[in-house]
Amino acid sequence: MTEVALARETKVTTRQLIGVLTAALCRNRRRPCRIVSLTRRLSPYSTSFSLEELDVELDNGTTLELMFKDLNWFSMLKASQLVKPFFLYDPTREIETYRRILKLDKFGTPKCLATVIDPAKGHYWLFMERVPGLQLRHVGDFDIWLEAARFLAHLHSRFSCDEKLAAVGHRSNLLSYDRTLYRQWILRAEFLLHREEATHPPKARRDIRWLASRYHKVIESLLSVPTTFIHGEFYASNVVVRPTANGAHTRLCPVDWEMAAIGPGLIDLAALCAGNWTEDQKFALAEAYRIAFSGPGLGSTRSLLRQLDRCYLHQSIQWLGWSLEWNPPEDQSQNWLEIAMQLALRLKL
Repeated sequence: MTEVALARETKVTTRQLIGVLTAALCRNRRRPCRIVSLTRRLSPYSTSFSLEELDVELDNGTTLELMFKDLNWFSMLKASQLVKPFFLYDPTREIETYRRILKLDKFGTPKCLATVIDPAKGHYWLFMERVPGLQLRHVGDFDIWLEAARFLAHLHSRFSCDEKLAAVGHRSNLLSYDRTLYRQWILRAEFLLHREEATHPPKARRDIRWLASRYHKVIESLLSVPTTFIHGEFYASNVVVRPTANGAHTRLCPVDWEMAAIGPGLIDLAALCAGNWTEDQKFALAEAYRIAFSGPGLGSTRSLLRQLDRCYLHQSIQWLGWSLEWNPPEDQSQNWLEIAMQLALRLKL
């Protein structure tokens, strides 16, 4: 992991934004250009870090609609600063993901226009295309959700046999779903539930202790699954669905790659399936993924569903170990301990 510079930084000025963008535009277009105006406003989609919408007018009359993300720790929204586990923080991860990985293929992700990594100044800046549309969680058409499952299968297939992925992942500071990471979540969950025992009944503490004593079985099984490049938080709130002029949905655009990782592809599918879906709907999403996947190691539908249950269990343990002060977005909110226990019993741990 990169050594993180936490130097406090004053608000990024418009002059600084214009300087970076002008240099990037001249370099990309291979000719001089000038920005005649730049307007900026806080995006309503800001979640963890400060996210701004930029309207950039060029001297030839062209207008660019961009997003600016400042990944310095001190630009993080205060509510997120209080609850985000610090061991997950790396301000270069999302930037390097756009620089080194997402540029390799056109998966519908936002086009990256410019980046800045300057640890001495604490500058970790990302400039991207602004993609209009709805968050997937606001889309009721289940066919679009099935398309999202197929999107994931194509993404994971593309990188599942990439011999250079491990090296690229290391240079990009991707998270690694290894034994240490899996153990860290169950240990955090157990610690947090015991630390605040006044707010948790004895049964909850007994349940998490029971889970922790058996969780090594889940870890070993997940470690046996072939890995690929994954988003890490492929929740419906992190997927933009872009409509065409006639209203048809044509483009799925995953955003917020802060938790990009090398790990089991089914981790992403579990995130997509999070929410109040019926078992039949979850099966349909899993089957759409299985049919579209062309990489190795997925196995039969039965095997896939069993591994997916282990990923659901990991997801539940992760949210239990995130923070007692944190409440997930509505589309991710669940009784995670109850779900974890149900899954553990179904898996016969």
